Amino acid sequence: MDDLTELPGNRAIVIQNITCPYCGISLQSDNDTKEHVIGRRFVPKGSLNGHWNLIVRACTKCNHAKSILEDDISAITLAARYWFEPLDSDESLLEGIRHKAKKSISKITRKKVIDSQEKTDLKVDLTSSASLTFDLVAPPQVESERLHELARMQLMAIFYFLTFNKTKKTGGFWRGGFYVLPEAHHADWGNELHKSFMNIVAAWKPRWLGDTADGFFRSIIRKHPSEECWSWALEWNKNYRLIGFIGAQAPVEEVVSTLTHPKIMHIDTGVNSWVRFRAETQIADEEDCLFAWDGAE
Repeated sequence: MDDLTELPGNRAIVIQNITCPYCGISLQSDNDTKEHVIGRRFVPKGSLNGHWNLIVRACTKCNHAKSILEDDISAITLAARYWFEPLDSDESLLEGIRHKAKKSISKITRKKVIDSQEKTDLKVDLTSSASLTFDLVAPPQVESERLHELARMQLMAIFYFLTFNKTKKTGGFWRGGFYVLPEAHHADWGNELHKSFMNIVAAWKPRWLGDTADGFFRSIIRKHPSEECWSWALEWNKNYRLIGFIGAQAPVEEVVSTLTHPKIMHIDTGVNSWVRFRAETQIADEEDCLFAWDGAE
């Protein structure tokens, strides 16, 4: 995994592997399934037409587990950015998003995604006789653990492809750990943590750079200049970004120690009652280099 892999712009990448890229088990006729690493229903309908995807073989158990993750995560990542801020006048795209939100069930609320807004009443006592009450509404949410697991599986399949041996028909797995930093949605891509991560790893040479499905799926893996460590970033449905590292722990800890973390604010809302929050920070297009590379060595 020393050089940047060239990806076809308009067709799928298909490998005929004999082991599962997620768990490593040998594939047999009774557990061999076709797996789209970027689920065809994970991104808007039709957005993968004429664009690349990675298609592998996977065992039935892993394929099923990934499909369950993709279902409501797809609906929520698509719906969340459009909830208060419609991006596109294409009515067919918006209708597809609404349809998915009506069909998929949130694993948190057990309701349809479209009915799973997060609502909070915040009461702040100003004096002993006066207070303010705020009604807060947020788009549907996903547990971070499930986001991280889907990201891990997608990256495992990409890594498997990058290390694939055509003769042996098998790929490899990274040595070391899988490390995830807090995710961010579109309105917060400019927060201090994501921005400092982006600025540090921008100097690392990409080993994988993928943009497909009309920009609804973006991915990048960069190699540390001298250590067995890679940074990675995923962008799902033009809304959620996940970032982190894979590989040796020591260089990861060294880099993480230099990152800037967002300032957390604290408000007392009563006796033994408080709320912690922070402001969201957007990023200007000209400052956003998370998935950029100019081709220079």
